[in-house]
Amino acid sequence: MSNPDDQLYGTFVRKCYLEDAINKKLGERRTMKGSLLALCTSLLLSCMLTFSSIIPAGRLESRTTNFSAESPNLGIASISANKRVVGLKCVMTLGINVTNYGVAAETFNATFYANSTIIHETLNVTVDGQNFTIVVFKWTVVGLAYGNYSISASITPVFNETNLSDNFINDLWIFVTIKGDFNGDKWVDIYDALMLARCWSPVGYHIMVYPWYPPPIDPLVDFDDDGSISIFDAILLACNYGKHWE
Repeated sequence: MSNPDDQLYGTFVRKCYLEDAINKKLGERRTMKGSLLALCTSLLLSCMLTFSSIIPAGRLESRTTNFSAESPNLGIASISANKRVVGLKCVMTLGINVTNYGVAAETFNATFYANSTIIHETLNVTVDGQNFTIVVFKWTVVGLAYGNYSISASITPVFNETNLSDNFINDLWIFVTIKGDFNGDKWVDIYDALMLARCWSPVGYHIMVYPWYPPPIDPLVDFDDDGSISIFDAILLACNYGKHWE
């Protein structure tokens, strides 16, 4: 028969071993948390001078601004749209990112074009020195034929501005098609209906069935660009279902 003192000593040794193992694990976790915290802090600092502009289907375009002491100097850093395929008489969002590289606040006008046709003007926009502003508007697509369009924008020069090379930008294309043709194949068909169905559910349905994962909002299937997919969008698609153009 074993000695009770030996059993007690063995229990004590095992307890000490377990405590030591636990402390080591906790130390590893603390070290890991410290490393993650340092990494997050570094990433946050590196992103402090990074800003984002609008872009289609929920993705944003990011660009780093390098301000200079020169004054005055404005420039368009980017142009973006939330749709690259849009139906005639539908609504989409366009925007430009305008940076003031100088030290004084400046006021400018912005003009947007589809090919050479002016589609919108925003007047008297003010941006602080060494800062940026986003000029955004909702565009109802009317007065255009079906097809591809180059979307461009320009801003007016400010007093004593000499560098005008970035006062104009034209690196965005959109495709104008029949209302309900979400995928740009010139047909309103089952494929477009499936795109809408993926984003739409009756009011309250997703709250009961999958409250933790509501349907995604795809701007392509949002006719009026109001940020929601509803029965009204489904009705608009149904009105053109089966139609196409060449």
